Amino acid sequence: MTQGQLIGILQEAARPGDTIVAAAGGPPGDLLKVWDATGGRSCHLEFGYSCMGFELPATLGVRLAQPDGAAIALIGDGTFLMQPTELVTALQEGLNVTVVVSENRGFQVIRRLQLMRNGAGFGNEFRTRTGPLATAALDGEYLDLDLVALAAGLGARAIRAGTPDAVRAALDAARIHPGPSVIVVATDPDVNLPSSGVWWDVASAEVSGLPAVVERRREYEAGLAGQRWHG
Repeated sequence: MTQGQLIGILQEAARPGDTIVAAAGGPPGDLLKVWDATGGRSCHLEFGYSCMGFELPATLGVRLAQPDGAAIALIGDGTFLMQPTELVTALQEGLNVTVVVSENRGFQVIRRLQLMRNGAGFGNEFRTRTGPLATAALDGEYLDLDLVALAAGLGARAIRAGTPDAVRAALDAARIHPGPSVIVVATDPDVNLPSSGVWWDVASAEVSGLPAVVERRREYEAGLAGQRWHG
């Protein structure tokens, strides 16, 4: 499924008193676009600095402050791998939290930004290197990572959900589990929600011998010229 479809399932399953948490990568931008926070279905976003690793400890904080309702982290697999050990804290404290991992096999938002600004990506997908370290790119097969086993090894109730019905069932089960639950959902890395239309001030190289970079620099400068300042 796409990440947008996954968010739709989370929205359908949300009840009054639930809070969903996101911080880095695609989830905060996507939730900002489509999450309906009416009816007591709250959304806690850290968007100012895109703090990778914020999500899990923040969800523990939400649970401590909010004893009722579900406390759910929506997190990419790249960010999840940065701080999965907070699951141990949740287990230790007996905190009922749910971690939904959107598994798109890498840091796909950063890869998308590389493509937008340089015309090529590097090092942001979980792929094997295809030759010598000094010369070969990381463009081989995807790594076979078992995030369910990782989460289970840290004490969480962990499952892989491959269909909308499986995600719904896992969310229902997580509500009554006494400790942390992790739901891993494979998502398409190349299908995104519609653009927000917001210009992103990230520059391409000013000088380059690559035609793709030269063209993207031209596009960047056109965007910079149209930037509006509000005093």
